[in-house]
Amino acid sequence: RKHNLKKMSHSLVDVLSALMSSDNNVRKEAEAYFSGVMLEAHLDQTVSGLINEMSRKDQDLVIRSFCGVLLRRVFDRSGKYAERFTKERTAEIRSGLLTIWSQEDNNLLLRRLSHVIAQCAAGGQWLDLLPLTISQEQSLSEDGKISLFNLIETIAEYCPDDILTHIKTLVGFLSAYIASSNVKIQVACARTTVACIAATDDENARMAFKPALQLVIDILGATLSRGDEVDAVQIMENLVDIAEIQPLFFKGVLDNVVHAMLTVAGSNTLEFSTRSTALELMVTLTETAPALARRCVPLVQGIIPLALRVMLEVEEEDSDWAKGEYSDESVEDNYVVGEEAIERVGGGIGGRVVVPLVVSAVGEAANSGEWRVRRAAVAALCRLAEGCTESFMQHLESSLSFLVTTLNDTSPMVQYQSIQTVGRFASLYSEKLDIMIPQFIPILTSLLQSSHVCERVRGHCASALINLTNPENCSPTLIGPYLDGMLSGLVMCLQNASMSVQSPCLSLLGCVAQVAEDAFIPYYSAFMPGIKQILRSTSSSSLSLSLSLLRGRAMEAAGLVGDAVGEEVFSNDALEIMQLLLSSLNDGDIAYEYALPACARISKCLGAKFEPFLPMIIGPVLTGANQQIDFSMVDADEGEEEGDVVQDEETGVQSAVISLGGGVRKRVTLNTHAIQQKNQCARIIYELHLI
Repeated sequence: RKHNLKKMSHSLVDVLSALMSSDNNVRKEAEAYFSGVMLEAHLDQTVSGLINEMSRKDQDLVIRSFCGVLLRRVFDRSGKYAERFTKERTAEIRSGLLTIWSQEDNNLLLRRLSHVIAQCAAGGQWLDLLPLTISQEQSLSEDGKISLFNLIETIAEYCPDDILTHIKTLVGFLSAYIASSNVKIQVACARTTVACIAATDDENARMAFKPALQLVIDILGATLSRGDEVDAVQIMENLVDIAEIQPLFFKGVLDNVVHAMLTVAGSNTLEFSTRSTALELMVTLTETAPALARRCVPLVQGIIPLALRVMLEVEEEDSDWAKGEYSDESVEDNYVVGEEAIERVGGGIGGRVVVPLVVSAVGEAANSGEWRVRRAAVAALCRLAEGCTESFMQHLESSLSFLVTTLNDTSPMVQYQSIQTVGRFASLYSEKLDIMIPQFIPILTSLLQSSHVCERVRGHCASALINLTNPENCSPTLIGPYLDGMLSGLVMCLQNASMSVQSPCLSLLGCVAQVAEDAFIPYYSAFMPGIKQILRSTSSSSLSLSLSLLRGRAMEAAGLVGDAVGEEVFSNDALEIMQLLLSSLNDGDIAYEYALPACARISKCLGAKFEPFLPMIIGPVLTGANQQIDFSMVDADEGEEEGDVVQDEETGVQSAVISLGGGVRKRVTLNTHAIQQKNQCARIIYELHLI
């Protein structure tokens, strides 16, 4: 359909279609017309039209649903448009919305209407809404009652003060239906009850719902027994909300709640999303009410074994996994949920309780014939140290000895997890590097240089060695005895490994050079020609992601090595490398992340001799420092949950849904990539001024 907005002043449906157009220009023009003309000059007529189109059951469902989206915008909390209506007109609009709601049978439309109605009531603007709708209960059908529960649940989100105002009415109404023989009504009532509990800040008022909590848990169990996991998850998600903000509400019934959650989370017949939500409730309680959680014996005794079982849910077979390329990006597989639970529970209820439980479980699993169990044992130690860093210290040396063994495990995934743990220990316990370096640098170097070891393990060895040789914590004395072997291994790896492994090896080379300083000079000639060759061979502007990363890491290594060995050694190569770096200053991400920082490091090495390059560098640096940061904040869609994050890898724009309370959810969009570039440029300006 072609849209001519100049001719559509009397056709709301045309405007709505244009607003949903896939053509950006049409959509922008329609948005300007809707906001600037229809809402500003013809608000009353526009609202009437939207309500009318939404009420028409012969109208396209997409159009009807979109009318609900636009009505929410009209009645948002700013009051920009709503305050222009008289009291009489406001009452007519509300009556019209309730009429549509009472007659509608489409679930999508009912959800839209619930949000519009709740939006109209936000901020105490419609105080008689709850008693008015509840008073209609006797005349409602089964579906009508369920719609009423859903509406109240939405009102609890938008208007928590209204829940408190009408607490007695709500408690009486909900208690009458939570034991209903009608399963659908019972479930809807349970979901709404928990939503009202979460919305109520007043402790005394909240206690009025306490008798219903055990019934909710019973309903949850029955719901899962019927296979209705969607409703069960919604109930549990509301319980998680309570655990986050009002955890002491569970006092007195926590044992029963935990028993139910352990049963749900441990059932292999349920979807993982269902099981993980049950686990999340228990983990959250350990964080928000640690004292209460410590006194709950079923929780203390059950959550660690449960988390360890979840950590066994590695879908990919060891042999298949070993064929993949190395990447340092985090994974989101099921087993990670179990790992995070170990860390969070440790940080919540404390190491005095958790450390002995995990260490004992690891001891039992360490010699298992199943690689998944051995991998989980190593991962548990790593996460335990993250969550209970201080308490775990007493087990550090024995854990290091354990890792020496697991690094040579026959399973690549066990090796990988062992390497990950060594790297994390090096960061968490940097004061113990004098113990770790002799134990692990020889083993990791051996794995790194072996062409018989899978690429994922080799790449992770380089990453762990970076942590062990971090210039902030390491010293020339510590790595001196292992320098020759490590650099020989790096030479071999840079010659025979894939690009995915060569990239972290170049970063490792830079770290080692920075730590070794003058001791690196004898090895300079073995590496600098190769670095320059990488820069020359990857100078094309149309590189793959892996080649771009390799080029960037080579730039990083060149700057770090040059800075480490000093002007006398580096000067012969500095001019050529600077020319190669300058050719990349228009390459966007590569320029700001690698080329310009490398130039800044080289400036430290060359001092006054770097001045001829300043005019070519300062332009891109100032451009990056002065760039504008794109930012926007708009209403979140109904289906979007707090914490939902969207990342555009090409533009660097990131958006996340945040809650502002009172049912208000906003999607905040920010160019985080540009912020990082500005920060990088500020650092470069500081370093350049030191020349």
